[in-house]
Amino acid sequence: MIFGGWLADHLSKTNPSGRIIVIMIGAIGPVLPFIIIFTTTNEIIYFALIGPMVFLSSMALGAAGASAINLVLPRMRGTATASFVFGTALVGLSLGPYLAGKISTITGDLAIGMLSLLTVVPISVGCLVMAYRLAPKAEATLVERARAAGEPI
Repeated sequence: MIFGGWLADHLSKTNPSGRIIVIMIGAIGPVLPFIIIFTTTNEIIYFALIGPMVFLSSMALGAAGASAINLVLPRMRGTATASFVFGTALVGLSLGPYLAGKISTITGDLAIGMLSLLTVVPISVGCLVMAYRLAPKAEATLVERARAAGEPI
């Protein structure tokens, strides 16, 4: 997470959507190690790939949180952060494990249940491509949009 936050800040200096790039890395990067981990029977391969997979998937968290709070006024950052954490917990930490377990029960195979979680990757990447295009303008017009909505600045 720390490296992802650092990389997101670094990329944001030269690219207004730099944080989104790090989130994309966190969404796409762990896919191949994840597939190999849940299809291999070789313990050495499993343990060799689990660290890189967790490293890559964790990179997105700090960048995603930072992206959320950069789109709101400073007085709204607590609410934005809470909403982000709530959404992450609700979807990622509750629905994800439940669905993996349910699919594992239906198929009788834990690997299939875990691999089924990868169906969210294309959806995530599609949303991130849109965010990559929209985030710079949203950040640049933050104060303007807040004023238009009657928010005290």
